[in-house]
Order: sequence, then C-alpha cells, then structure tokens
Amino acid sequence: MSDQLSNEVPVDSLSTLREEVTQLRQRVARLEALLGGAPTTTQQGASNPVSMTRSKEPSIERTIGSQWLSKVGILAVLVGVALFLKLAIDNHWIGPAARIGLGLAGGLVIFAGSEPFRRKGYPGFSCTLKGIGTGVLYLSLWASFSLFHLLPGVVAGLGMIVVTVGNGLLAWRQNSQVLAVYAIVGGMLTPFLLSNAQHHEVALFAYLLLLSGGACVLALTRVWNSLLLLAFSGSGLYAIVWAFFWYRAEEFSVTVMFAAAGFLLFALIPFLPGSKPPRSTSQTALSIANAIGGVVLASALYTGLTQALVVLGIAAFYYVLMRVRPASEGSPLPGWTVALNGNVALLVGITLLIHWLWRGSVTASGPQTGEQLSYSFWFMGFGASLVILGFWRHRAALRWQGLVLLLLSITKVFVVDMEFLQAGLRVFSFLALGLLLLVISFVYQRDWLRLRSKS
Repeated sequence: MSDQLSNEVPVDSLSTLREEVTQLRQRVARLEALLGGAPTTTQQGASNPVSMTRSKEPSIERTIGSQWLSKVGILAVLVGVALFLKLAIDNHWIGPAARIGLGLAGGLVIFAGSEPFRRKGYPGFSCTLKGIGTGVLYLSLWASFSLFHLLPGVVAGLGMIVVTVGNGLLAWRQNSQVLAVYAIVGGMLTPFLLSNAQHHEVALFAYLLLLSGGACVLALTRVWNSLLLLAFSGSGLYAIVWAFFWYRAEEFSVTVMFAAAGFLLFALIPFLPGSKPPRSTSQTALSIANAIGGVVLASALYTGLTQALVVLGIAAFYYVLMRVRPASEGSPLPGWTVALNGNVALLVGITLLIHWLWRGSVTASGPQTGEQLSYSFWFMGFGASLVILGFWRHRAALRWQGLVLLLLSITKVFVVDMEFLQAGLRVFSFLALGLLLLVISFVYQRDWLRLRSKS
C-alpha cells in the first residue's frame, strides 16, 4: 500500500509533507516544555479518568483542615478575648479605657495583618484573620458601651456600622463572599449588642432596611445571592422578636410602612436590571419565603374585610408582576415561582374572605357548618382550576400546585368535615370530592398531553 502511494504521489509533495510533520513535532515539543509536561498529565488522565476525577475533588482531610478548623479557630480566639476581658476586669489589671483601647488596637492590627497573607496567595487564611479582627472590634465596641459605659450607644453603634461598611466595601473590592458574610452577620448583630431594653422601632427597622439594601447591592454586583437569604432571615427574626415584646396598636402606620418597604425590596430584587440568570436557588427560596411572610404579616396586622383585601392585593401584585416581566425573560427565578406566590396569596385571601362573610351569621351552628363546607368547595374548585389551567397551558408546575391543593382538600374532607358537617352535608361533600377526583383521574388516564411519553 505504501509503495502504491509512493508511486502515485510526487516525490516533492512527500518531502514537503515530511518537513511539515517535522515542524509540527518540534512545535509540540516546545509546547510540552512550556506547559511543564501537561500532555503527560492529560495522557495519564485519559488512561485513568477515575484518578483524575478524584484528584480534583477536595478530600475530607483537606476540608476539615482548611475550613472547619478555621471556623473553630475564630470561635476559640473570640472566646479567649472575651475571657481575657473578664479576667482583666476581675483582677483590675488595667483600667477600662486601656482595655478597650487594647481591644480596638488589637482588632485593627489583626485585620491589617491579614493582607500580606492574601497577597502571598493564602486568601482563606487571610479571611480567617479578618474574621478574628472583626470579632475583636465588635466585642471591644460592645464592652465600651455595655460593660464600662465609656461610649454612648450612638457612638458605639456608629463604630460597629463603620466596621460593617468597611467589611462590605473590602468584600466587594476583593471579590470575597466570605468577607461579605462577615459584614452581614456583624451588621445583624449590631442592634442586639446595643440593645438596652428600650423601644426604638424607627431606628431599628431603618437600620435593617439599609443593611438589607447593602446586601442587595452586593448580590446584584457580585451574584452573591446567599446574602439575600441571610439579610432576610435576620430582619425577619428581629421583626418577630420586636412584635412580640414591643408592638402596640398606635404604631400601626409606622409598622406597615417598614413592612411594606421590606416586602417590596425582597420581592422586586430578582427583577432589577442587575439580577440576571443563571437560575438562583437562593433567590427562589427568598421569593417564596418573602411571599409567605408578606401574607402572614398582613394577616397579623389587619382584621376583618381589610385583612382579606390586603392579602388579595398581594396576590394581585404577583399576578401583575408576572405579566409585566415574565420570570423567563432575564430573571434568576424559575417561571413557576411568581405564579406560586400569587396562588398562595389568592388561596389565603379568599379563605379569609369566606371567614369574614360567614362571621355575620346569627346561629351558632350555622356559621361553623356552612363555613367549613365553603372552605372545602373553595379548595376543591381552586385545585381543579389549577389542574385544568396546567393542562391548557402545558404547565406542569400549575398541575402540581392543583394536585397539592386537592390533597389538602382530601385531608380536610376526611378529617375536618367528618366532625363538623351534618349528615346530609357530609354526604354531599364526599360525593362532590369523589366525582371531582374521578374526572381528574380520567383526564390523566386518557393522557391527552402524552405525559407518559414525556416522563
């Protein structure tokens, strides 16, 4: 074969081809030398892909040594600083002002001393030192206000805010999500550290709103969506504790203003220009939690017909949001999220409306029986409507929402209606539910959408 090819191809062409092959080999050799034997690694990886995959995965030993030990180390150092402060106080070694001064100076030195490690290629250890320095600064400012009364609360609070803002700016500049977490956690701890068992609603929630806004800016510019969940959880926890201890009816207007501002901030963050795909699990969880929190908060703040109308207004807000900018067009949320939020608010709003309508009945047994039957038919009808709409628009998420609501209807009929409804209404409730479920089951068995072929 080679002799036949040599006879058919001219000698000049063969010599030219040999020269090009030789040049290519020389180039490959030079590339291998520059890459430090990368091809050898590739060949080894190709011959043993399992070993190559394992080498890329962090081992448990490395995870414990580089991450877990650093977190425990931060906690141990902060506990040690706190114990040192207590020991110094008990033994009167140094005056209060000197103790606070040493704490602030030590925190700044540790914080500044972390930078050389970052420049030498140890960002993880650098962030660990920054965490220790930040904690020492917070503890020192807290002690200056709470233990020694050297600084008024406003000054200590401003100092903590400066530390928080500094961490946030440094996190943005160095593109470090760990520092951003330190900033949010420290910022959330500030009101707790400065608490003096007094009522400061405006100052507290204005501060939390600004801190949440900063978390939103970092999330939009650096795609750190987990910060949003952290800010939302911290703000929600403060709101629950404050409402339990401090809320009064005369503060209704101010409370509603801050509640609406926080709800809109977290509801609209996925639709702002800087919030882009890929899909974000954190923002999806935040959107659902914010919608549920808004419904619960509206139900707690309002009563009667106004309560139902406000919750229905939340449902209308999500439906309008879904129409103005669908989640599929440049949003990190899946398409079903906003629809789910609106459907949950609509379910609760109509339920509250039914409760208000039956409240005016005269007889004691009438409202309970009729009200329970109305709830059952509302759940059945809404669930069936979602299933039908899901079939019509080819949306599996809507069908699943309808099926879940039908499951809730089944539970209510078998558990609640059996106890509260009279014999005739009980039969009617079971027959209506059974016929509805049989019709929906028949639709699925006919497989008009060919769901079995898609699964």
